[in-house]
Amino acid sequence: MRPPGPAIPECAMGFADIAIADLAEDYQLTVTEVLSWCDHFGIPYRSPESLLALEDAKRIILAVQAPVPTGETV
Repeated sequence: MRPPGPAIPECAMGFADIAIADLAEDYQLTVTEVLSWCDHFGIPYRSPESLLALEDAKRIILAVQAPVPTGETV
């Protein structure tokens, strides 16, 4: 199980104040991994500097923190 990451930042107008690249850094992921989660969940983005909607950032964070069942890979 991954240790808890930093708190989700405050948001304004439905967007978390966090870019895809920053989310990757904060949670020890590669930008490619975060972009892969965006693609998996159908989250649109233009670049690693794209800001995520709060619900999208939370969805990715919860997915990477979820325990992986024994014998399965992501």
